[in-house]
Amino acid sequence: MPRLQTSSARARTVFGRLSVTQRTVGLLLAVAVFGGCTPEPTPPPNILFVVWDTVRSDRMSLYGYPIATTPFLDRWAQDALVFDDCVSPGTITLASHGSMFTGLLPSEHGADNQRTNLPSRHHTLAEILAAHGYRTFLWSANPHIAKQGNFHQGFDVHLHPWSKPYLERARQIVKNKLSPLDTSNELLRRHAKNTVRKWDIKASGSLAGEALLDWLARVTGDPDQASPPFFAFLNYMEAHRPTIPSAQFRERVMPPEDVPRSYEVDRSWPAIWSYNFGLTDFTPEELRVIGGTYDAAIAELDELLRNLLTSLDANGQLDNTIIVLTSDHGEHLGEQRLLDHQYSVYEALIRVPLIIHAPSRLAPGRDEHPVMSFDIFPTLLAFAGIDNPIADTSHAVSLLEPRSSRPRLSEYTAPFTTAFRTVRERHPDWQSAPWETALNALTFDQNKLVRRSVDGTTEVYQLASDGAETIDVSETQPELRSELETLLDRHLAATTPFRADGETLPTLSEDQRRRLQALGYLDSSDETPATPEAP
Repeated sequence: MPRLQTSSARARTVFGRLSVTQRTVGLLLAVAVFGGCTPEPTPPPNILFVVWDTVRSDRMSLYGYPIATTPFLDRWAQDALVFDDCVSPGTITLASHGSMFTGLLPSEHGADNQRTNLPSRHHTLAEILAAHGYRTFLWSANPHIAKQGNFHQGFDVHLHPWSKPYLERARQIVKNKLSPLDTSNELLRRHAKNTVRKWDIKASGSLAGEALLDWLARVTGDPDQASPPFFAFLNYMEAHRPTIPSAQFRERVMPPEDVPRSYEVDRSWPAIWSYNFGLTDFTPEELRVIGGTYDAAIAELDELLRNLLTSLDANGQLDNTIIVLTSDHGEHLGEQRLLDHQYSVYEALIRVPLIIHAPSRLAPGRDEHPVMSFDIFPTLLAFAGIDNPIADTSHAVSLLEPRSSRPRLSEYTAPFTTAFRTVRERHPDWQSAPWETALNALTFDQNKLVRRSVDGTTEVYQLASDGAETIDVSETQPELRSELETLLDRHLAATTPFRADGETLPTLSEDQRRRLQALGYLDSSDETPATPEAP
C-alpha cells in the first residue's frame, strides 16, 4: 500500500471522502491524536495530469525495457510512486479518456468508436475541481479530446496545436521532423501540398509546455497574493501513428541500419489494416523497424517531459504540485498479428504506465497492487480533499488505498468500421463479420479472460507465465475459464450501461465568456483552417 509520509497527509486522505463538516471535526480529532498544537492549514495542491497518448508500459525503460527509451523519467520517478501493474479500462482514446475524466467504465460513460462525444450528463474531474475553486486548463494534441467531442467540459481554457495562436508553428515543428526521404506515411505529401489536417500536426509537443506556462502567467496574478490552485491536463501524441520522431531520437534507440529503413516501411492506414485483417504481411525486419520507430517516439516524449518540468520548475510552478503521468492505451507492434490499437483487448493495449509524483504527500517507490488508470479520478479528488460524487457506484479505486486483489475490466465497446470500408476498396470479397464485435477482458490474479460479444467465444491466458498471451488455455483449463466468466458476468451486472437520451452539448455561460475574454482566451476553441480527420 502507498505509504503516506506525514500524519497530516494521512488525515487529508481520510478527510477527502467526508463532507466539509466531517473534515472539520476530523481535523480537530487529528490534532488531539497527532499533537496538541494546531497545524498550519495546507493549501489545496496544484495538479498536473499528463497523458502520453498510445504508450505501452513495457516499451519504457522505467518498466524494464532494455533500450533506454525514458532516461529522464527513470531518474525523475525515483522521487515518485510507480505503479507496476496498471491496466486501462479502454483500448481507444475516447473510451479511456472518458474513463479517466469521469471515473466510469467505457460502457458506462458511452464514448467509443460509434459515439464520439462524451455525454454532458457526466460530472468530469475538471468540472468537480473547478466547482471547488480550481482554475482548469486543457492542452490536447488528440483531435478527439477537444470541444467537438465535449472533452473540454469543465476546462476554463482548452487549446490544441490547431488553435489559431499555435497552428502555423505546429505545422513548422512537424515539417522540420520530416525527412525528404520519408515515404512511410502521408505526412510529407500533405505538408508539401499544404493540405494539413489536425491529425497531421499532433506531434508538436513542445507547444504544450509553452501554452501552459503562458496560461499560468495569466491566471496567477499578483505574486504577493494567494492564487487559486490549478488543474492542468496535457495530452501528447508523439507515439500515435503516424510516428515521426526526429532523427536524433531514431539514432539514439535504433540500430544504425534500421534508421534509413524506418523512413521506407509502409505504415499507411491501408497497409496497417490489410495486415490486421490477414490480407497482407510485414516481414520480421519491417516489424522490428516499426517497433524501433515507436521506441524513438517514446524517447522524444521523455525529452519533452524533461523540458516541461524544467520550465515549470524554473518558474516556480511545481511548488505544491502533484504530477500524474499515464497513458490512455498502448499500441500493437505485431503481437497477435496486429498493429495500431483497434480490435483488441490484449496486453499490448491495456498495460499502461502510471506514476504519481507527490513527495510531500506520497512516499516514493514501486507499487505492485492491481490498479487501473481511471483510479486517477478518485485519487485526485482525495488529494484535493473533495468528496467523490460517485464513490458508491464507481469501479474506480483510490490509489491511496489500493486493493490487494480485484477483478479489472477492460472494454472495447464498439468496432472501428472505417477500416472495413477502406479495405473492401482493395479487397472487395473480404468479409468483415469476424471483426464486427465488442470485446471484454477480465484480469484477475494474473489470469485473464477475453470474450467476444459477436459469438461469445473466449480466450484464457495465464499472465504470470505467458505475459505475451501466446497460449490460450480456455479448453485445457475449463474450470479456470468458468471461474473467470462468472467474475466477468458479476462485474458486468454491477455496471449501469450508458443509454443515450438526445442530450445536447453544454454552452458557455455569459460569466464564463467574460472571464475568458478578460484572459484573452475567447477564441481558444477548435476554430482553425485545419479540418478534422478520423484515423
